[in-house]
Amino acid sequence: MTTRRRRVAVHGTRGIGPADMVRNTRLGEVLVDPRNGLVTLDGTPLRSEPAQDVPLSRLYFL
Repeated sequence: MTTRRRRVAVHGTRGIGPADMVRNTRLGEVLVDPRNGLVTLDGTPLRSEPAQDVPLSRLYFL
């Protein structure tokens, strides 16, 4: 496949972080309790139910 657009190298990306993204300036404190695995974000517990099924990736079909 060919393109007519000019190709240039990407540079200046090493210092980009989450705070540089649009509408993503909030950085909270995430803590994980090693005893029970409870994850908190700014003191608020985060919970999610276990997945019932997980699709296999192509890695397992090799």
